[in-house]
Amino acid sequence: MTIVERLKEDLSVLSEKELGLVDRFVSFLKTKRESGTKVFDEEQLAQMYRAAAGEERKMAQEGMADYLKDLKKEDTP
Repeated sequence: MTIVERLKEDLSVLSEKELGLVDRFVSFLKTKRESGTKVFDEEQLAQMYRAAAGEERKMAQEGMADYLKDLKKEDTP
């Protein structure tokens, strides 16, 4: 899976607020690129993104397990 494909997949599950943050960050990177200032090494940025995405997925999965437990409690008389 390419970085673009992975980003598309990850972006599809973000809230509007989170997408706004991503949009601001992308605008920041574009401005820096246009000014000729190197912001991050691309590989370093990709590694940081992968680490954060993994942490976010883990937190989402843990949150879903708690949510399902609460739903079962509500259904139990």
